Amino acid sequence: MAEKENVFTAIADADICFGVYSSEIIDTAKNLRWIQTTSAGMDGRHPPPIPNENIIVINASGVYASQVSEHALPLSRRNSNVAQTNRN
Repeated sequence: MAEKENVFTAIADADICFGVYSSEIIDTAKNLRWIQTTSAGMDGRHPPPIPNENIIVINASGVYASQVSEHALPLSRRNSNVAQTNRN
């Protein structure tokens, strides 16, 4: 419980919230202007409504795009080689 209290104390004067947010955090952070989520989207989550149109919510979409593509290309080549081997 002490950790939760520390979060609310720290966020009270914060302009930015990074990570997961809740209605409690939004209500406590009176200076909040920007929420940065760590996920690529909000699928599967039901985020609380943002009561202030001046608060910007940004997700992390595309952050790992190049790393994923760099990983996928060798995997696709490997799978292609495995398919060739299985045909022979």
